[in-house]
Amino acid sequence: SEAAANASNAMVRFPHDWDMCRQDDCGVIAAEAARAFLAKHAADCGARLCRHVRIDGEIAGASVRIGGEIARFDRIIVCAGAWAGRLLPEFAGMLSVKRRIVGWFRGPAGEMPVLCVDNEAGLFGMAAPGDLYKIGLHTVGETVEPERVRAPDAADAALLSAQIAAHLPLHDPTPLAIDACLYTLTPDENFLIAPSIADARVLMLSCCSGHGFKYAPVYGELALEWIEGRPSPELEAFATMQRTAATGLGGAKR
Repeated sequence: SEAAANASNAMVRFPHDWDMCRQDDCGVIAAEAARAFLAKHAADCGARLCRHVRIDGEIAGASVRIGGEIARFDRIIVCAGAWAGRLLPEFAGMLSVKRRIVGWFRGPAGEMPVLCVDNEAGLFGMAAPGDLYKIGLHTVGETVEPERVRAPDAADAALLSAQIAAHLPLHDPTPLAIDACLYTLTPDENFLIAPSIADARVLMLSCCSGHGFKYAPVYGELALEWIEGRPSPELEAFATMQRTAATGLGGAKR
């Protein structure tokens, strides 16, 4: 209805000359529930999960030190996020770890859209449990070492609050909580799925950020293709740092 449209427009505010794209069938993945399901499903399929143990040192061949003990495998797939370059140093120069911030805000009752905004901060937003709205800044933040990430501070809160004030006028601009997260980025901000040059039994699989979490089941399919030695245009495209338009999978650096 016209009233509903006006209410929706009041919740979100953008400059009149911006291009907009509306997609009615988008959604939000409940990350913790999805991760719990995937872990349980893996265990049900026969996987042995080693929780809360440390992987020490670099991966040498098809062996890895887990919790102080050497374990050997036929294949190893490295999905270590910000620590991926530490485990496979040959890829360290292709990956940079960036600190990003997210925050949770109180807003008006009613359904809120998922936002992905191509502004200077890379604003994104979505509904969160507890009738909150979560926003983050996709392009703001410095390069960090994963073991030394500074805690969120007043300057971070101010950056988030400025985006709320500018684009979500009915929300309280004071965050209820803020947190820091890590992006692991390639130069073109695309995924990196590549066999090790040192040992073809080892695969680097980096989804690079929370954006990649949505594709976890697809990564499993790609990993199986790699294990079974099946040709795959996705594996070929994501394995090279010289992305080409011919594959349709490359991404130009912004």
